[in-house]
Amino acid sequence: MPNCSNMPSISTHAVVADQWHYENNERIALLAERLGFRYLFPVSRWRGFGGTTNFLGTSLETNTWAAALLRATRSIRVFSTVHVPLFHPVVMAKIGATLAHMSGDRWGLNVVSGWSEREFGMMGITLAEHSRRYERTGAFVDILRKLWDPGQAPLDHHSEWYTITAGVSLPRPARMPEIANAGVSADARAMTTEYCDWSFMSGASIEALPALVNSVHADAERVQPYFPSRYGGIPSHRRRTSWPESSTTKTRRPPATGCGRSVQAAAPSTPSPRICWLPAAVV
Repeated sequence: MPNCSNMPSISTHAVVADQWHYENNERIALLAERLGFRYLFPVSRWRGFGGTTNFLGTSLETNTWAAALLRATRSIRVFSTVHVPLFHPVVMAKIGATLAHMSGDRWGLNVVSGWSEREFGMMGITLAEHSRRYERTGAFVDILRKLWDPGQAPLDHHSEWYTITAGVSLPRPARMPEIANAGVSADARAMTTEYCDWSFMSGASIEALPALVNSVHADAERVQPYFPSRYGGIPSHRRRTSWPESSTTKTRRPPATGCGRSVQAAAPSTPSPRICWLPAAVV
């Protein structure tokens, strides 16, 4: 979704100055819903990349953005994108539960560990070493899930990253929100398959995607046996068997859907992936 300026490309060519405006985002969201799309994802930026284009330099904050779009729509799911170093998990549990409550549980969360020293440096935040960032993100997601699970209350958590004593967050979502991550490094994949529901994957080429997808499946199956994938920038969804809605353990991936034939043709050996590409006009 174009919640940031210069979203289509890092270029000064044919820039639509007001593309990031909320009205444009709502128009696209309503169109996507009418066309049958299931999810909307934003980019979260706190500072642009500078230069002539200042790529993504102007942006809408994604929790408030999601709140508005969830009220404007009726069926499509809307995700927030949150940088873990900037939000305490107890605060995010409350924000997420509020968004779930006001939307009939159509809200989801995309967690980002953070990488831009320039972006976080302006707030006086020093980012941890790469693998440690994903350790923190894993703790963050684990705390969220436990705060949203009535069977885990009150929550006591004591780690290097967080100290929570008798933690409670009410209301809780009626259904466990879906959580995504878009990292493709080994550290990111390990965290995602352990704690998240969706993995966003991108590769250098269509031909490179099957090996990436298979590696994520291999990581996931060491944790849980059901992890069907969508790739080419589309989420990879895993149902958590611990949540009541998904109490039946699934060990077989579902059949491929009818879209993304070019990717399917390039990846015939990939076990039953769901594959779909979003049109650029909607993204």
